Amino acid sequence: MSIPASPPFGLETLGQLHGPLVEPDERRRTNDLLPAIGGLLLGLAAGHRSMMPLAALALGSPDGRRSIRALTTALAVGELVADKLPFVPDRTRALPALVRALSGATAGGLAARRAGRSSFAGMLSGAAGAIATTWLGLRLRRAAESVIPPPVAASIEDVCATALALGGASLAGAPIRKSGCA
Repeated sequence: MSIPASPPFGLETLGQLHGPLVEPDERRRTNDLLPAIGGLLLGLAAGHRSMMPLAALALGSPDGRRSIRALTTALAVGELVADKLPFVPDRTRALPALVRALSGATAGGLAARRAGRSSFAGMLSGAAGAIATTWLGLRLRRAAESVIPPPVAASIEDVCATALALGGASLAGAPIRKSGCA
């Protein structure tokens, strides 16, 4: 006497048993949002550290030149170091704020273009994210510095900026899946 095999069970087989969890049209809309979300995340990173999103895009570019990768990475690392120095001006002053907005716009535009989307929309979302976190990031860091040492607060902000930039670059370059069951 043999025991009948149990049906497959698990998230990876749920679509086989019950049909797709997300209809193909809904999946397409979700994939259309990924580059936009990526551009916004890159902009948010630029508000914390202006060179971080450009370095993340350069490092993640499959056809990027080694010199561009090296330059943007060196600038991002230099900014991480310079941010801890006492004589560096606040990011909310006119020039640093403008640089962050331009960095966010550039990163958002490049990410959108890489994904085959509107560069203008990517530039807007990147700039908006950068402008928002230029001020919000400073307020959060100052609040953190009231309870932890300033270098620790700055290092936590570095980690957040890096995570936002890498996540944004990853989402912005995410391939668009074809319709149908994945």
